[in-house]
Amino acid sequence: MTDNMALARYYNNVAVGDLLEGELEAAREQLRVALHLDADYSDAWSNMGTVQRRLARPDLASTAT
Repeated sequence: MTDNMALARYYNNVAVGDLLEGELEAAREQLRVALHLDADYSDAWSNMGTVQRRLARPDLASTAT
């Protein structure tokens, strides 16, 4: 595992905590960082979809914006 992959997992985990606390914008930002570090990280993509859906932005669920 590369350093970027490990950091992506860290940011994804922080995002999950934010998501559980209802901090959706914070979660989205953490996931953007995670996906910038590892664009192939499927768990982060899945979590981004969840965040975007909860933000009522399902059209953005497949993008890291």
